[in-house]
Formats: sequence, structure tokens, C-alpha cells
Amino acid sequence: MKSFLINELTSKINVLVLFFWLGFLLLAGCKSRFVETTVENRSGAAVSVMEVSYPNASFGVDKLGDGADYHYHFKIQGSGRIGIEYDDATGKHHKAKGPELDEGQSGELRIRLLPNAEPEFQTSFKTDNNY
Repeated sequence: MKSFLINELTSKINVLVLFFWLGFLLLAGCKSRFVETTVENRSGAAVSVMEVSYPNASFGVDKLGDGADYHYHFKIQGSGRIGIEYDDATGKHHKAKGPELDEGQSGELRIRLLPNAEPEFQTSFKTDNNY
């Protein structure tokens, strides 16, 4: 009777260990396709009402000081160009379009606000068509 209980307990522990490893392997294989975004204000003054738009959504901040960075991550759902709008310290409204984004892309996006110039858009994307 004692050996039966030990065998039964060992069998249940083995099943639990198997499920643990299967769950771990499934989670390790899952990758989220996000775009890690940094908006860098190098314009020489604070900007306000900054909004970054991308396919089917947008994000923003009320104020971004000179030399400050704003970090955000998002998932691309759909296709379209990224854009940015903001007001400079004098109240002048700026609007610029960036690169085309496509569903399934992931990686890094850097938007640099510069003095007296259009914003710079730098991307480092990879595409996974299995989304």
C-alpha cells in the first residue's frame, strides 16, 4: 500500500513538472511585436501639446522640456504613416510625417525634434509575417 501511494504521488509530481515545462516553452516562444519609441526634444526649448499618431491610434504628452525624452511602446495595427504634431515655445504649430508603418513590424523608432528643422525619424524595424 505504501509503495502504491509513493508511485501515485511520484506520477502526479511528474505530470505537474511536465505541465510546468510545457507552459514555460510556450511562453518562451511567444513574442510581442511592439515598437519601442523615444521622442527626443533637442529643439532648444520646451514643446507642448505633442502628439504622435500611428495607424489606428496615437499617444502624446502635454509638455516635453528641452533635452527631455519621452518613451512609449505600441503595437502596429494596420498600415499608414507615422506623424508628429507639437507647438514650440513661441506657440508655432509644427506637423511632420514620418515613415510608413505596417502591421507585423516591431523594433525601435526614434523621433528627434531639432531647432529650426523638420523632426528626424530613425527606425530599426523587423517584420514578422506570422502575426
